[in-house]
Amino acid sequence: MKKKSNHSGTGLYQNDVTESLNKAFSNKIRKNTKASDAWRKAKEEDPRLEFRMSFVEFKKIYFRPKKKISKP
Repeated sequence: MKKKSNHSGTGLYQNDVTESLNKAFSNKIRKNTKASDAWRKAKEEDPRLEFRMSFVEFKKIYFRPKKKISKP
């Protein structure tokens, strides 16, 4: 006799809420990976960077919106 293989529980079904949460989480991971790669590259260029600022401070600066320069 075959056992039932229906699963239930959090995260085992799809609806609008879980899809939007999954999108938000994957975007957060992608953004953090991008910042980590930039952090590693910046540390290769300046090895003392790690002693001047933390990764969190670097991440804030890295994702700070760039100011647009208006042309006269």
